[in-house]
Amino acid sequence: MESVLVAAGGGAIGVLIGAAGLDAFLALARGALPRATSMTLDGRVLGFAAVVTALVAALFALLPTLRVARSGLDEALRSGGRGATRGRSRWAREGAIAAEVALSLVLVFCAGLLARSARRVAQEPLGFRIDDVWTVRVAFPEQEGPEQWADRIERMAHAVRTAPGVAAVAYGLSAPLEDPGGTCCWSRPVGRMGSSADEGPEAAIHPYAGDFFDVLEPRVLAGRPFGAADAAAEPPPALLAEPMARELFGSSDAAVGRDIVLGQVAHRVTGVVAEDHYYGPFRRHQRAVYVPMRSVPFTPDRLTLIVRLEPGIADASRRLREMIWTVEPALPLPLVHSMEELVRAATASARFDSWFFTAFAAVALVLAAGGIFGTLLYTVGLDRRELGIRLALGSKRRGVEARVIWRALRATGLGVAAGGVGAWAAGQLLESRLFRIDPGDPATLAAAAFVLMLTALAAAWIPARHAGSIDPLETLRRE
Repeated sequence: MESVLVAAGGGAIGVLIGAAGLDAFLALARGALPRATSMTLDGRVLGFAAVVTALVAALFALLPTLRVARSGLDEALRSGGRGATRGRSRWAREGAIAAEVALSLVLVFCAGLLARSARRVAQEPLGFRIDDVWTVRVAFPEQEGPEQWADRIERMAHAVRTAPGVAAVAYGLSAPLEDPGGTCCWSRPVGRMGSSADEGPEAAIHPYAGDFFDVLEPRVLAGRPFGAADAAAEPPPALLAEPMARELFGSSDAAVGRDIVLGQVAHRVTGVVAEDHYYGPFRRHQRAVYVPMRSVPFTPDRLTLIVRLEPGIADASRRLREMIWTVEPALPLPLVHSMEELVRAATASARFDSWFFTAFAAVALVLAAGGIFGTLLYTVGLDRRELGIRLALGSKRRGVEARVIWRALRATGLGVAAGGVGAWAAGQLLESRLFRIDPGDPATLAAAAFVLMLTALAAAWIPARHAGSIDPLETLRRE
C-alpha cells in the first residue's frame, strides 16, 4: 500500500508535468506531425498510464515483501538483520541499477544519433540561395487560352519586378522546397537507337521564366542558362542537372549543344547546373531538366513567383500580396512564404525527432541518477555497521568513499555493456530517420556511455560522502 500511494503521488506530479509540457511538445511538432495542433491530454491515455503505474508499483513492492515473508522471523531477527546486504540481495540491487542504465543508454544513444542527424540536415548546402528569397503561390480560378494566360502572368511578374525593393523575379509551376512540383517524362538523347520516347531515364521537368538564375543563383557547371530570347528558339532550350548530363552524355561539357527528347519534344541543351536539393535536404535532385515556361503544353491553374528582395525589407508578405493585387485584384489570397520558412518546414521532422528523443533521454538520465542515488544510499544505510568497523580498524575515509563509488561504476559498466547491444538494435530501427549518420556510430555510442558514467559518478557522490562520514566510535558503542 505504501508503494502504491507513493506511486500515485508521483503519477499525479507526472500528469501536471505532462500538461505543462504539452505546449512545448506541440511547438516542436508543428510542421512535423499531421494535425499536431488538435492534440490534447487524452483521458484514456492518462487512465492507461495510471493503471500501469499502480501495477508496476504493486509488483515491485510485492517481490521483496514475498522474499522477506519466505525468510522467516528467526532469520529476520537474528543479529538485528546483520548481513542483509550480502549475497543475492546486493547483486539484485546492482542488477536493477544495471538494467536501468542499459535502458537509459538506448535512449541517450538514439537521442545522440538524431541530434547529430538534425545538425547535419541543418548544415547541408541546398545548392541555391535562400536569403531574402520569397515565394508567392497564385491560383487562377478561371481558365484562359495560352496567349491570354501568358500575357496575364507577364503583367503580374512585371508589376512585382518594378516595385521598390525587388531585386529579381522568376516564376514557374513550383519553387524549390514548396512541393514536388514539375512533371515527369521519359528522356533520351536524339539519335539513340529506337524511336519510342520511353527509352531513357525518367526526369523531373521544371518550366520557368524570368530571372531564375538571378533569384536562386544555382551553380552553372557548363554552358549557360537560357534567357527570354532563347525561349522561342527551335528546338527549345533545356538545362540539365549534372547527374543526368553524366548519365546521358558522359560529362557536363559533352552535354552542351546536344539534343534530347523530353516526352515527344526535342530540346537543345544550353547548359548544365550542379546537383541540388530542390525537394529538400533529404533528397538529391538527380534527374532534373529546366525548360522555358512557354513550352508547357497546357494552361496551368496556378503558378509560383520566386522573388528576391533587397536586404532589410520589412513586412515582405503584405507588400508582395499588395504588388499582386495591384494588377490582379480579383485573385484569391496569394500564399507567401520566405525560403527560410520553407527550409524550416522541410527540416521540421528531423528537429522534432531530435528534441523528442532528447526529452526522453533527459528523463531517463534523471531516473537513472535517482535510482543509483537511492539504491546506494539505502545500501550505505544497511552497511553502516560494516563501514564503521572498517573505519575503526584504520580504513581511510577516502577509501570507503571510493568503495561506494566503485559499486556504482561497476553496476553502470555492466549496464552500459548490456545496453550497447540494445542501442545498436535501436539505431538500426532509426536508420530511415537518420541523415548521413551510421546507425551504429561508435563515437555516438561512446559519448552516450560517457554521459551515463558521469551520471553515475554524480549520483554516487552524496552516498559516498555519507559513507565516509560514519562515526566509528558510535558503531563500536552499538556493538
